[in-house]
Amino acid sequence: MSRNLARMMGRSAASTQEQIADLEHKNGYPSEDVRFMAENKILLRQKLVQLGLDPDDTTDAELYHALRARFERDADMLDKAVGINKFTGLDERLSKAEQLVVHCVATDDVWVPKNSAVKAILAANPPKHVAKQLNYRSAASMIKREEAAEIALVSTVAESATWQKNFSKSIDKLSPSQRELRPIKIVSLSSPRWQALSSPPSAAIFDKNLGAAAVWPSDGLSASPVLSLSLLLLEAIERLNPAGFSAALHELSPALRWWSDTGHLISDGRQPVSLNLRDVSLNHLLSREIHEAERRHGATSLWDKLSLRYQAISAELADKIPDIQYNFDEPGSAGIPTSAELAEEYAAAE
Repeated sequence: MSRNLARMMGRSAASTQEQIADLEHKNGYPSEDVRFMAENKILLRQKLVQLGLDPDDTTDAELYHALRARFERDADMLDKAVGINKFTGLDERLSKAEQLVVHCVATDDVWVPKNSAVKAILAANPPKHVAKQLNYRSAASMIKREEAAEIALVSTVAESATWQKNFSKSIDKLSPSQRELRPIKIVSLSSPRWQALSSPPSAAIFDKNLGAAAVWPSDGLSASPVLSLSLLLLEAIERLNPAGFSAALHELSPALRWWSDTGHLISDGRQPVSLNLRDVSLNHLLSREIHEAERRHGATSLWDKLSLRYQAISAELADKIPDIQYNFDEPGSAGIPTSAELAEEYAAAE
């Protein structure tokens, strides 16, 4: 079972098998991985039926293209609901995506430099490439007139590695009085201003030093559905603060509710296919074929969900096993059993 799980997630079979064996040993060998995978298979069959596919006679490629078609339909429905059509420009699409994300995401505040501190650092480390792009004669003039968060975030993409290193060092030296606790900032990047710059490797950009995130307005996104842009922005925000992040995108439209329980689903065919909405969105956005399809979000979600189930078992064991008192002064008294021994004894009793 662990080998099959590893293949679905695209991980090493040996390391996955070792991790599962360790979890099983610590929790009294409940075979939770077997139970979990069986439940997943049942849910996967239900989703196949809802897609109009035969659970007993569907190829990996058929599932992959059915998911793409489902995504296109649902994304189109969301576009229509927010007033987007084929003539809508990228800036308006990005604006709608930002509005949706603000509505559905919840994050903890982040500890970041104050706006005045960021401006001071930019003045001491002028982002000359960005100033040239905006047709300013001097970086000082740009810093005075432009939003600091936007200039700083773009500079982390457009400026040299040396500039970025110096910028990061300057932020590290800030005192607590030059910082503040505030929500993550979504920066709106206008395509006419920034499209001429080289696009970053990922369309979703963020910087933990600034507590800011944005979607880079590249030409390749000009006709992207709002749903895809929203998912890109959500990923950037989550990367800023994973522990304090939660989102309910599927609550924004009835069309998205079908995806609400598919985050951890991956088919177990010869070519595993992820049903995770983010994976399907990226595969659609990048026009990927099945052999190069993304499934890292589904794999992460699958492993996290299984790990949480083992944690729940561990907590239940701790609650059910009674406290035992030992007389350490009495000759021949038994030693304190290990947690593994207690778990195995509990499992045997069950």
